[in-house]
Amino acid sequence: VGPSARGRISSACVLLLRKIGRWLKVNGEAVYGSGAGPFACEFDWGIVTQKPGRLFFILNRDPGRMLILHGLKNRVKKIYWLADPGRNLDFRQVFDADIGDHSLQVMVRDYPARGMFPVLVVCLEGAAAGDGAIWPQSDGSILLPFHAAGVHCPPDLTSLNVNKPGLVRSPFGISHWRSPHSWLEWHFKVVRPGSYRARVILAYPAVFKLNKRIFEGCSLQLRCAGREFSCVTHTRKPLVSSRSWYLTEYVVNLGTLALRQRGDCHLTLHLDREPPPDHHCLVFAVELLP
Repeated sequence: VGPSARGRISSACVLLLRKIGRWLKVNGEAVYGSGAGPFACEFDWGIVTQKPGRLFFILNRDPGRMLILHGLKNRVKKIYWLADPGRNLDFRQVFDADIGDHSLQVMVRDYPARGMFPVLVVCLEGAAAGDGAIWPQSDGSILLPFHAAGVHCPPDLTSLNVNKPGLVRSPFGISHWRSPHSWLEWHFKVVRPGSYRARVILAYPAVFKLNKRIFEGCSLQLRCAGREFSCVTHTRKPLVSSRSWYLTEYVVNLGTLALRQRGDCHLTLHLDREPPPDHHCLVFAVELLP
């Protein structure tokens, strides 16, 4: 949003600013003076902010009848819509000692009637405390983001000099990855054993006008639960997600993975060989879909 060369703000921008203003009038408490949530990764249903003793769930889509959140260690006192603080929502908390799972299950009522980006307020005992682990999303999928990955790269290959065959942890993914001697790893939790479709997400900022072909032709290998899967990166399958307003994403399928045990799990991602000249691998996340 900004003025034209003549200093005028278009009617479309005015309409957008008024919508944002109306939303902030009701939900500004979730934004002003708040900090980031205490969890290890983002969520498919929205974002989390916090203030002392409270979490704010800003929803960007309908989470379904029940929103499930893993990894919150606090006792929850009450939950309500920020726009309707007089009416509490039903919820329950369950602790599974076998795998150390603190789960919060919220019965989400009348989401469609709440308008754009409704906000749930979760009132806690004490300061918000996450357990630091990567747990499944509310729908059972497992998202392994680049910023939670362990990066293994020989010191002489870790460089911002893009002419070296190392890798760079940029704000939008692992980029300039060309060395087969470098690899990524994630530790995460499995709640429901079963079959999961593994895929890699490639992404770059939507405002960048890049030649997407430079990300193609990279041979990746995923190792998890005693299995190995290989793929060659391509940009044939655009991905539409809640991140699409700021990221251009593509998905590359790897295969079906059987996770047979609950609890701790480990996954690694490798380059089989050095990519073609002027190409490099760009990884935003690995996703496991039930």
